[in-house]
Amino acid sequence: MTTPVNTMSNANLIKRSIAVWAIVCLISGALLYAEQIRRQFWAQDREFSALYSTIGAVLTQNESVLPLLSGDEDITALRKKFPHILALEKTTDRGLDATRVEPLHDQQYWLYNPWRQIRVLIDLAPLLATSHTFSRLHMHFPTNPDETASGAFWHWQRTFPQHTQPFTLNADAEPDWLGVSWFSFPLVFFGWAVVIAVASVAFWQRKARKEAEQRAHYYQHARLNTLGEITAGIVHEIN
Repeated sequence: MTTPVNTMSNANLIKRSIAVWAIVCLISGALLYAEQIRRQFWAQDREFSALYSTIGAVLTQNESVLPLLSGDEDITALRKKFPHILALEKTTDRGLDATRVEPLHDQQYWLYNPWRQIRVLIDLAPLLATSHTFSRLHMHFPTNPDETASGAFWHWQRTFPQHTQPFTLNADAEPDWLGVSWFSFPLVFFGWAVVIAVASVAFWQRKARKEAEQRAHYYQHARLNTLGEITAGIVHEIN
């Protein structure tokens, strides 16, 4: 028969188990949510790095092909190999120390070769117009004034190493706060419930076994004490 003390002890154990489960679920849920947001960041970071590499290859291609042009090439044939080149023109009396890049509009700019007195019109807009997950993506030319901060939660900024085209690629993004896998949260909470329930049962069994051993030890001492008292009484009567 369960005593009131054991009933109260079991109730306290259940309450503590529920409190531990709630605390563990709260901490693990927060960590799981933060991890999924972190994965969103790294996915967009990889996307930004891939786009940076793609544009960097085009800029390197520009620096490689420009010294090979004479200005007499057919622009249609040239664009078949280099679709980002819109126009090719000859220049006159342009100083060797003049600016190599002159922005036109949007993501277009003139790239000069003063040694050959030619220039090409480059259009990077198609590269920036590809499907992406950024809220804002643009190229900053060094001759343009610095733009104010967008205030986005995530921001990427990286400058290209090309000497004649030291542009800076900028991207902004906002986390998808609700776009996490909510199905994983009940699984985690249920898993913790199973773990804590098993641990609580094991603790209760250990405690019950220890109490049973203590009671058995007490009863044994009580019997020995009683036997000692009876023996002492018999000895007294014999005397």
